[in-house]
Amino acid sequence: METSLTALKLEVDQPIEVKPRPTLEEVFRKHFHLVYKIGLTYTSNTFDADDVVQNTFLQMARYDRLYLIECPPAYFRQAAVHQALKIIRKRKDVELTANADLYAASPPPDSSSTDSREQHMLRVIESLRPAAALLVKLRYLEGLSNYDIAQKLGKSEAVVAVTLYRLRRRLKKLAKGEQ
Repeated sequence: METSLTALKLEVDQPIEVKPRPTLEEVFRKHFHLVYKIGLTYTSNTFDADDVVQNTFLQMARYDRLYLIECPPAYFRQAAVHQALKIIRKRKDVELTANADLYAASPPPDSSSTDSREQHMLRVIESLRPAAALLVKLRYLEGLSNYDIAQKLGKSEAVVAVTLYRLRRRLKKLAKGEQ
């Protein structure tokens, strides 16, 4: 019996190696791209993908679950899919995807910040014909409906809708640098 007690005593006396808990910032830096990529894949929208990232990591911070995760990539895949599906379910208006098409185009080569994307898109809009630029500004910057734009410009709602559809396609090409 003494040998087993001695063995137990030796095991208990040895220091227990405790891994330091990762900080939220470390976890964010390590798994940001995975969560963003999943969010973008599911929502097809950069703004919603940013929301997926934000919601996923805010939930982590709120409940302090960092120490419970055994396999972080699997956890973040599941959490990102869940957040993306929540955002998709909340969409009530189909026009959200149409509005996002303006900004979903790839950014200019040397810009990665939101401000430079917006400035690039404004330059692209300004390069359109004045009547086309006015339509885009009224719809996406002023937030007017197709009906309101049609009333304001004295055109039919169908003409405004078709013209905006064509302009969105044109803007995507211009934003990518194609002419």
